[in-house]
Amino acid sequence: MPIFSNDEGKASFNKPLYGLTGTYTLSEGIALPYFLSLIEIDRAIDELKIAEQIPASIDTKWSLKELFQREIDEKRVEDDIVKGYLLDPKKLKFFNAITIVLMPKGNDGKIQDKFDNSLDMNAPPIPWDGSDTDDAQWNQPQAKIANFGGVQFVSVGMQARLRWDAKRILAVAVEGQHRHWA
Repeated sequence: MPIFSNDEGKASFNKPLYGLTGTYTLSEGIALPYFLSLIEIDRAIDELKIAEQIPASIDTKWSLKELFQREIDEKRVEDDIVKGYLLDPKKLKFFNAITIVLMPKGNDGKIQDKFDNSLDMNAPPIPWDGSDTDDAQWNQPQAKIANFGGVQFVSVGMQARLRWDAKRILAVAVEGQHRHWA
């Protein structure tokens, strides 16, 4: 007798990230919102992807490679970054920012061209864990809460909190993929 998962169709939101939000103005009338945060190494490995880990789609109008500066150079990662930097006990370890883009994905795991709001899913709770008193402070009248297509973004002034549903969103490194891969 087959056994079916009883959490099929349920959201799988990650633990919140906390940081700062703002807007980067590209030119007059064109601005890009951003979220700046720190993330633990284990979470970066588990939750963030690079282009080579994204399933290709023949329906896509643009190539994922068009978003990236260059392909992963495995030799550079191993020799320069890992051996020449990370494993050198005499060097202070510091990586500058890695740019991550949240991309909607379909049931097949492939990138979609828009966020899907058609699924009838409840917004994830705030606090994310009933025992997390620090996260509970995000559930307040001044908080601006946006839930869309598998993403939850909460802001109070410049402070922000971000979560996404791993079943519906891919978090992809578009700058700094060599550092992330290392």
